[in-house]
Amino acid sequence: MQFTASFILAAAFAFSSINAKCYSGLGWGAEKGLAEQAVDALCDPTKLNSFIHDGFQQGQTKADCVQLSGNKKADFQVNWGGQGYLNLAQEDCVLRFKNEVNGCGSGGSTTTADWTFTADPNDGTCVPVEKRSVKFMA
Repeated sequence: MQFTASFILAAAFAFSSINAKCYSGLGWGAEKGLAEQAVDALCDPTKLNSFIHDGFQQGQTKADCVQLSGNKKADFQVNWGGQGYLNLAQEDCVLRFKNEVNGCGSGGSTTTADWTFTADPNDGTCVPVEKRSVKFMA
């Protein structure tokens, strides 16, 4: 069943319209590799607090802040804007977030197949309440 759901999700990504935007401002710089490593961890289904450990309910957004260096952080967010309940495949999670890290020098956001992935580098430190926040959109 997981294979079928992942296959269907991959097919939906392939045939859907894409809405993408790059941000301006602070870039990834020397921390780009650290951001890629953070994506691997955030999309790891074996980690209890990963983005894909539990599925997504309609309108659900999961977000996390990852400290990249002393005064540089990365804010990651994924939203399922489609209908019903759906699991996000690890391969899709990694691919879509790394597209934001590697495709946009200052981060960006892309919506495809009712999923929106955002990766945004910023100055500052992660606030503990930003960690693993889960929101439901009205």
